[in-house]
Amino acid sequence: MSEVQEISDAERASQWAANTFDSQSDVIPLDGMPDNDDMSERGINEGIWMRTCAVILQDGDKQLFEKFKDDEAADFWLEWVEHLGEFIESQKAGLEILEACRTRLLVCLHRYAMENFPEEITNN
Repeated sequence: MSEVQEISDAERASQWAANTFDSQSDVIPLDGMPDNDDMSERGINEGIWMRTCAVILQDGDKQLFEKFKDDEAADFWLEWVEHLGEFIESQKAGLEILEACRTRLLVCLHRYAMENFPEEITNN
C-alpha cells in the first residue's frame, strides 16, 4: 500500500469517526427479534434451501431443462423461484442488521483508538 493510500484511509476513518448515530432501538425493536425456536426454524430452512439449490446446480443445462417437461412442471418451478426470491430477501434483511452493527462498532473502535492512541493512528 502506498503512502498516499494510507493517508487516504486514515482520513476516511477519521471522517467515519466524526459521524454520530441515533439509536436504532425504534427501527429494530428487540421485542420483534426472533426467539430460539424461530432461529432454529430459520437455520433449518436456510440449510434446506442451500442443499436444494446445490442439488439443482449439479445438473447440467440439458438435465435441468428436462425438469421443465410441461406447463405443470414450469408452473411448479416458477412458484419455486418466487419462494426462493422471498427467502433471499428475508436473508438480506438480516444481513443489513449485521452490517449496520459491524459498521457502528468499527466507528466506535476507531474513536477509541483516536482518543487513546492518536500518535499511532496519525503515523500509520
